[in-house]
Amino acid sequence: MKNYFKKNTDPSLSLWGTLTGLSLNKKIEGKFEGRVYVSCLIRTWITAIIKFLPFIKNKNNDLTLVISPYIKEHHFKI
Repeated sequence: MKNYFKKNTDPSLSLWGTLTGLSLNKKIEGKFEGRVYVSCLIRTWITAIIKFLPFIKNKNNDLTLVISPYIKEHHFKI
């Protein structure tokens, strides 16, 4: 019997991923309005916040994450 109550959770960004993202911040050239397209995975949201929040140049200092349902991870078989 299949376990239909098994939780399918999305792993968050690891501590190593967070620290690496913070240490590799690069300056964003040009005008950044604060809109980032992310997938439905929580770790993409965290990565976007780490990478783009320091560079917001809009009047309210808002970062808008647009969750795009068609952005997916793809695993290649080698």
